[in-house]
Amino acid sequence: MNFLKSITLFSLISLFAAQTSQAQINGGLGIEYGSEVEEAGLDLRLGYLLNEQWNLVADFNFFFLDNDSKFIERNYWNELNLNAHYYFLTQEQIVSPYALGGLGLTFVGYEYDDHPAFGDREYSNSEIGLNVGGGLDVNVHENFKPFFEVKYLLIDDYDQGEIALGLKYFLR
Repeated sequence: MNFLKSITLFSLISLFAAQTSQAQINGGLGIEYGSEVEEAGLDLRLGYLLNEQWNLVADFNFFFLDNDSKFIERNYWNELNLNAHYYFLTQEQIVSPYALGGLGLTFVGYEYDDHPAFGDREYSNSEIGLNVGGGLDVNVHENFKPFFEVKYLLIDDYDQGEIALGLKYFLR
């Protein structure tokens, strides 16, 4: 029985090693615009290219919100998204379009300081939802790839469309 467990474990490790030997880490930095928040933001992303067609991507979006009132001390809208990108064409093409789908977690909040009606008050909320969209990578260099992405976040009170433009770096 130990022999069978050893062979099974070895087979699983070999399969994982074979799969990850083709995998590539990629990171990116971009500018993002949100339709609901109506502000620009910073898009930081980290991806794991499993093969020619699948890239698992985690991105964090930090929107630059204006404080519309002299009483608002802090105002924020941030997102953490975990998406799978499915490439329709291989990475050797000049343009590689992809579809995306995944989960998103949105964090919103504000903090009042010495407001005449509310005094000191703090509010924060977070909600989870779904992401759908697509994008494309422009293969101008083996390691550096500009990207353009459009997605819609389906998150109860925080639904919004987003457009991102940036640059990815693929470790080889």
